Amino acid sequence: MTTRSITALLVAVAVFWAQTDVLWAQRSRRSAPSGSRGSVSASSRGTASSQGTVSRSGNTGSWESRSGNVQGSGTRTQTEEGFNVDRTFTSDSGASKTVSKEVNREDQEIQRDATTTNRWGESATRESTVKNEGGYRSVEGKTETSTGREISSDLAVGRTVTGQPAVAGSVNTKYYGNYDVAAKRNPYGGYTKAVSGPYGGRVTTTLPAGYRTTVYHGRSYYHYGGVYYRPYTYHGVHHYYPVPVPYYAYYPAPPVGAIIIMVAGISYMMAKDGTYSKQTTSSDGKVVYQSVPPPQGASIKTLPVERVLVTVSGTTYYLSANAFYRRVMNGS
Repeated sequence: MTTRSITALLVAVAVFWAQTDVLWAQRSRRSAPSGSRGSVSASSRGTASSQGTVSRSGNTGSWESRSGNVQGSGTRTQTEEGFNVDRTFTSDSGASKTVSKEVNREDQEIQRDATTTNRWGESATRESTVKNEGGYRSVEGKTETSTGREISSDLAVGRTVTGQPAVAGSVNTKYYGNYDVAAKRNPYGGYTKAVSGPYGGRVTTTLPAGYRTTVYHGRSYYHYGGVYYRPYTYHGVHHYYPVPVPYYAYYPAPPVGAIIIMVAGISYMMAKDGTYSKQTTSSDGKVVYQSVPPPQGASIKTLPVERVLVTVSGTTYYLSANAFYRRVMNGS
């Protein structure tokens, strides 16, 4: 699964949480009877291809079942604050999934951990916490895969003035930086979503009206409003992904919020996304700004938000927008 598909999945999951009251557990407020009631077992009423058993002992209920080539088992245990649910599913092909969920009615919080492993041994671990904040719900989640991908999210879910579920927040990826995401359910089905990329643009299937095509170093770029895009195809659908401004590209205005950095007597501007540019003059005498490679020796006090830790020969570097930084001491 790609980082962009995981991002879309997180948005969809968050919209689902918005539709489902975070305290859906209140529907199960039937407290387990005190003391032990012994053990009761009964066959399910499924078809011939689906059979199982359900049992209860004290505050814990258990079940086992099989449907087709998948078999599952689980327990549900009543606690003083709420209840815990543990489930395991395995398939004949070797794939498996385990889910652990803790529901705390007093704190109005749900914690869920899940690990999925495919038949080739590749796994993904997901952690999420949903909490009622009064008027809206916060959703914090994290996903890690055995192949090294990581993604985390910090979202808020609620409802629009028309009662439709909506979500907004940020998603942070290991290799592609931060995304701002927003989505809302439409009254007549489906939902509208927006995913803003880390370089001011938006991952989209259609380019903005009035875009221009430019070729740098043999590669085609699409740009509009100071944002540059590169094309890619996912599941047969063409998308456009925002990328850093290509080196030596010109643009008429300086980056918004950029800071001035002096290196060897030359003035550079570093944008919030970590890219560098400098002021120059075009062939027709106009003042323009040109994207340039990060100047070696540049010193900054605060690292860009979009960064990745890289260790080389025991030394830790911070990678951001094709620039490597390392921590140094300045005085004390």
